[in-house]
Amino acid sequence: MVMRGYRYVSGQVISLAPANNLPFLLTFDGNGKITDFDCSNPQIAKDYSQDIDFNIPETDFAQIIRFRESLEAEQTVTYLQNMTTTPPEAKQIILERIQKLQ
Repeated sequence: MVMRGYRYVSGQVISLAPANNLPFLLTFDGNGKITDFDCSNPQIAKDYSQDIDFNIPETDFAQIIRFRESLEAEQTVTYLQNMTTTPPEAKQIILERIQKLQ
């Protein structure tokens, strides 16, 4: 439900160690389900009405992965506060959708 309407989400997990960032590309179907996952720098043409670029600190990303089975919406919103997105309004839309899941 949170990712419904998005096509490509390309991200960078920003590492504490220089030059050690983790790039990846998630491909979604129209219903917000992941259809492909690739740990590489995406070489795709982007349409920011359907696509998102984001950066998130490694520490926040690690918390989301660590607690993936018991993570509550409130915790997720906290960990996503340091995330940046292009377009900028994508972050707010994602946070609002997560909060509606409570």
